[in-house]
Amino acid sequence: MERRAQSKGRESGDGNRKSELEASILSTEYSVPSTKRARRSQAISAAPYSEFRAPSSALERPLALYSPPLALEVVSVAPDGPPARFSLHGQIHQVAHRWGPERIEAGWWRGASVRRDYWRVETDSGQRFWLFRRLNDGKWRLHGEYQ
Repeated sequence: MERRAQSKGRESGDGNRKSELEASILSTEYSVPSTKRARRSQAISAAPYSEFRAPSSALERPLALYSPPLALEVVSVAPDGPPARFSLHGQIHQVAHRWGPERIEAGWWRGASVRRDYWRVETDSGQRFWLFRRLNDGKWRLHGEYQ
């Protein structure tokens, strides 16, 4: 209240008095801290992976990587399309959600050309995998598994 009373008597540079409304808008004593960010972070942490968002960062890689990557039998809707289901160790995995492709290539200065389209997939059972299709021959591999 003290700040409001002081601002009633202040004059702006052009000689006009600031209105009481203008002073109350400019004062910080009426400000309320935003809780929007806190509510959003709570909602994100509570949401399952597939409902949260598609992975968007190249830094979001699985912790378990296979070296060398495992060969897969993959069925896709189109020849160069996304995986619809795949077979791993004799077990069929139906893809429920997928994100990609993310193209990863070796630089031309490194010699051997490595060109791959990576897909992050989540199966109907909730397992998450990191698959890629080699662009030179179209073969699919499993490179990692999310924990």
